Amino acid sequence: MSRVYSASQYEKAYSPARLGNWEAVPQEKKAQAACPGNTPKVEKTADGRTITIVDEKGHIVRGSKKPAAFAAAPPVPAPPRWPQPNPTFKGTSVATMGYKGIQTDYLPSSTVKVNTVEIPGCKETFYQ
Repeated sequence: MSRVYSASQYEKAYSPARLGNWEAVPQEKKAQAACPGNTPKVEKTADGRTITIVDEKGHIVRGSKKPAAFAAAPPVPAPPRWPQPNPTFKGTSVATMGYKGIQTDYLPSSTVKVNTVEIPGCKETFYQ
């Protein structure tokens, strides 16, 4: 009975890279092999010059700057964290005691400072 291993599952386990069976390439073939992985990594400057930062073995060349992983963000003015007092409405409330600002018997009523109109005898308050 035969089995079919799709997606190269069987062959992948026995590949030379997985087994560690590496073969040394002769020196004359090294010079002829123009593989993109063997080319040194280069970086261009603002004026168009090219600077090599990695050699053929992948090591960083002495004297070249290592690129930073995180670039510093440009300074941006931050939005205000707390709302500024509105200059059009003077004397807004500082705090309301009780449920939704309703005056109670057991809480001090002196802290509720949100009267809508100044009518003598009126106990109307403004709820925000």
